[in-house]
Amino acid sequence: LVFFNTGFAIILAITTFYLPARQAAFFRAVWLLPRITPSVIYVLLWKWLAWDVGFLNSILPSLGIDARNWMLDTPTNAWVFVILINGFIVAIMGMIIFTSALRSIPKPMIYASEVDGAKFWQQVRYILLPQLKWPILFITCYLTLSLLTSFEQILLSTDGGPGSTTDVWALQAYHVALQSYSGNLQYGYGAALAMVL
Repeated sequence: LVFFNTGFAIILAITTFYLPARQAAFFRAVWLLPRITPSVIYVLLWKWLAWDVGFLNSILPSLGIDARNWMLDTPTNAWVFVILINGFIVAIMGMIIFTSALRSIPKPMIYASEVDGAKFWQQVRYILLPQLKWPILFITCYLTLSLLTSFEQILLSTDGGPGSTTDVWALQAYHVALQSYSGNLQYGYGAALAMVL
């Protein structure tokens, strides 16, 4: 998940780096929408996409695919949606950092590579990615720590299901300490899980 998010953020940043300024600003603003949207609305949009009466099931039956709840149908589908839901939000932070790092690369270095005949992929491989070494390390560490404690979108989308396949450590601590209101709450065990995390 961390490598997907970091790679996705790098792709977004490099894409906007090569776009004209106004188009890049618009593209970044559109990609910021999931980050500034309240989590409940953001996850409800994903659920609308995957539910039994959602967007996918209004299109796929015409292709001969049966309608089902794509988000909770199988553990694999649940993880795909968890990765996508978290990936879009978390990659935005990386995109902002990488965009700032790319803007700090001296423009004459890019122009000189173009004069020397460097193609797009050569510029990315030999100029941009080496200059992004430390931002990539920072974002990878930051996203690792962030995803260890991330449970909000997972709670809202799958609630750890189907079964407990998407029940991450932070969500497990929440479930142990606060899920049952019938009197058998395990505050101490939940606090111990959170302390270890």
